[in-house]
Amino acid sequence: MFMPYSTAIVSFFVACLLQSFLETSAHAQVRIQGSPTEYPTISAAVGASSPNDVVEIDTGTYYESDITISHPLVIKAVQVNADYPQVRIDASGNGRHFFVQADCTLLGLRLRKGDASGSAIGGGDGGAILHDGGLLTLRDCIIQTSSAQSGGGISTNGSTLDLVRSKIHSCTATARGGAIHMAGSTVQAISLLYLTDCTITDNDAGMDGGGIHMTDSTLNAVRSEVHDNKSSGDGGGVCVLGTGVALMTPVLNMADCAISGNVANGSGGGVHADKATLDLFQVAIEYNRCDGPSGLSLGGGMYIEQTACKSSECSLSFNESSGSGGGVALVRDFDFNMPQHLVSEFESCIFQQNVAGLTGGGLEIRLSGVPVIKGCQIFDNMASNGGGAFHLVRLQPGSNPMPDIMDTFICSNSALQIFWNLGSQGFNDLGGNTILENCAPPYAGGDIPDPNPVQNEDGTYTWYAGNNTQYPVIQEVIDACDPGDEIVIMAGEYVESLSLDKPDITIRPATTPGGQGPEAGFQKVVFWNPTEGFENDNGHAFLLGPNTSNTVVGRPREFTQLANGSIVPTRLPFGGGMARSEFDPEAVFLPMCNIAYTNLDSMTRTQRGLAGYLGDELAIEFWSRSIDDYAVRTMNSLASVSHCKITSQNGFGGGLFVEGDDDATSFVNCNVVDTYSGGVTNDGHPVHAVLIHGGNPSFSGCSVARNTAGVGGIIHQSGGTGVWSGSVIGGYRYDDMNNAPVSDGIYVMVDGAAPSFHGCTFRCNLSRFGTVYFDSSDNQDHEFVLFSETAFLENMTVSSQYGAVAWCVDELPGRSPLVVFDLCRWFNDLNDQGTESGSLRWEKDVHSNYFPSYRILRDLSSSRLKANASPYGAGASDGTMTADLNGDGVVDGVDLTILLATWGG
Repeated sequence: MFMPYSTAIVSFFVACLLQSFLETSAHAQVRIQGSPTEYPTISAAVGASSPNDVVEIDTGTYYESDITISHPLVIKAVQVNADYPQVRIDASGNGRHFFVQADCTLLGLRLRKGDASGSAIGGGDGGAILHDGGLLTLRDCIIQTSSAQSGGGISTNGSTLDLVRSKIHSCTATARGGAIHMAGSTVQAISLLYLTDCTITDNDAGMDGGGIHMTDSTLNAVRSEVHDNKSSGDGGGVCVLGTGVALMTPVLNMADCAISGNVANGSGGGVHADKATLDLFQVAIEYNRCDGPSGLSLGGGMYIEQTACKSSECSLSFNESSGSGGGVALVRDFDFNMPQHLVSEFESCIFQQNVAGLTGGGLEIRLSGVPVIKGCQIFDNMASNGGGAFHLVRLQPGSNPMPDIMDTFICSNSALQIFWNLGSQGFNDLGGNTILENCAPPYAGGDIPDPNPVQNEDGTYTWYAGNNTQYPVIQEVIDACDPGDEIVIMAGEYVESLSLDKPDITIRPATTPGGQGPEAGFQKVVFWNPTEGFENDNGHAFLLGPNTSNTVVGRPREFTQLANGSIVPTRLPFGGGMARSEFDPEAVFLPMCNIAYTNLDSMTRTQRGLAGYLGDELAIEFWSRSIDDYAVRTMNSLASVSHCKITSQNGFGGGLFVEGDDDATSFVNCNVVDTYSGGVTNDGHPVHAVLIHGGNPSFSGCSVARNTAGVGGIIHQSGGTGVWSGSVIGGYRYDDMNNAPVSDGIYVMVDGAAPSFHGCTFRCNLSRFGTVYFDSSDNQDHEFVLFSETAFLENMTVSSQYGAVAWCVDELPGRSPLVVFDLCRWFNDLNDQGTESGSLRWEKDVHSNYFPSYRILRDLSSSRLKANASPYGAGASDGTMTADLNGDGVVDGVDLTILLATWGG
């Protein structure tokens, strides 16, 4: 029976309430390293500590606030988990967590529910941490759901803050800095902020700086993200302000970072900088917007006023301003104490598809200093009142310098690509520029290529389909192509219900226009199922049939076998600059992959199936958008679906439906995320994030996260086998969890289903009975479920007592177990409810009516596990230490007992 949505939500909150009651620190301990004394609270241990002591905290939840640190100190979790901190400090809205006045390091902590708004110290700033002196270092920490006047997460004044592998999210400031607020304390003392591999997201400021607000401070960021923050004033992502005092000019240095999806009600959707210095290298400033009153909101991506800015190899794309400067607004005020000719330099940057409600789609240059635009691409930007590429504003002819432009490609910007209000010229042409009204042949778009399809040397054809081609309807190309052909889809969202039932077909996205090689990535392509019209009842965006042997949808395979039997690396065409498309005569063919890659960083962007030059967005997406639809369906398919995102839009819909006893579809590096399914049927079958109805599909390097389900589970398998390898079911943090509080399990296996799992991770899932629910009543004795080198971490059930790993039932009680664990690791929130035997495998983590409850092959003493499972196929979590004999992440008396018991053995 389908449970109504409202009932499911109530059950979820009941589950959370039960969990909160069980999260206590009654059994946890706090100690000072080197001392036998144990303290009941963190505050007591800090109070008893001496300078440079290390305070160690056992796993658990600690309800404490207003801890003052007045001398150098390290506060760390005994078990540091880089993905999910095991020590939770819950201030319960009774104050901030820490007031730091000296050098301090926090390691492996989660700080939540801090509230400094009523604090007499620090003017109500610093919701989780008020930092007022020394060096504060956070490593592998999370700060969340905290609030303050300024600095909802952290407020620092004239000090240094260093964050590594840490995240601040869902914090609120009534004034400035939803996550972080920084201010210089004197003319000589500035605040310094370092971000390395960090995330600042979903924070909110009532005034300026939704993510970060800086006054007379310096920020150095590497491999970090500032995304989806909001401000009611300026700087949705980052707000950088200077007072104009030369010794205290604020500085923003960023490399290999992303500022995306931020919103400001004032100016600077992504970044607002005034009287500062900016140095940006390989930064993606994308999908930001400022949406206040149109005459006042400037700079959807960046607002730069009286600021020296250097941007190299950056993407300033897909931003929007209700006023002027969809991508960037360069502005000079009339403060004559400031230099009037500050240089804003953009080198090898891309300005693409920015939108301005007034003028300056790509750039608004308003009374600014000397802009320099070198080696850039400016195309497909739009401004309602002119200056699609850029708009120059002068008070009078010659009143401010014109931009210097060289080696830059400009095309298809509307309206009036280059627009200026006074004078006979709008820029200084220093040579090497190409300016076209339309990105026409041979560059991009139009009724091209000609001919289409293009014949290849082996006699097969490459078809170019979708927007700006002769074949805008993709299904027509699928019907017309022959085995061996390739279909290349141009960027866009395609509302079609597609069906493919041919062998040896490759469907892939086109490479990024102007790309010089595989680091350019692919164009973004979305397949979206219709909800009206002739195809409304088809129930899918993409269907793969039984005659699809050797067919690939998504990223092509790394290798290609030629007709003579030789195997060579797959090569793709790249436009080679100037926004040329891959079918341009001057395009170059290069290997798609770095075959000698050693890790994720060494893989090319096309090898990872990513869109564009920057970011981690997959190029291919499939969307469902109705509660009774799937994004992808396979029926006895033999195809491969590679490097794609499968999700739902409009809040409803399933992800993936695999059907048929002979189905052997391979899903490689596919992410099934953000679906909502309540059991409504599609073609007689219930809708889930993943439904497997028979067959033997395989899932390699995939992830299933942030899905919500009613009854029946997130993944529901009815019969069949299948293999999951190197995949993650759940998330590395609870905000990525799969949520199914009224379902028997996250992965439900019934009707003889018997999949196997190798090197996988089940993490941060919430279900009713068990993370895996297995009804083996219809299974033969040889049809067992195998988990090999698989980790179960931080999973929860509604009871908070049973089933964190599995709940197994069989109509024949006492049957020999059909669930098998081989070299697996369990560490769930239920561990403190288990037996006290010292065994890593707690009796309550697996509930079954077998005898014995489950079967073990190799245990953790046989070998050590591999690194964390990831979308690129590594094994399950390690977490063990050399002397950690029972593998629970702690070296303690249990390990000593094991050692003594085997002494001399």
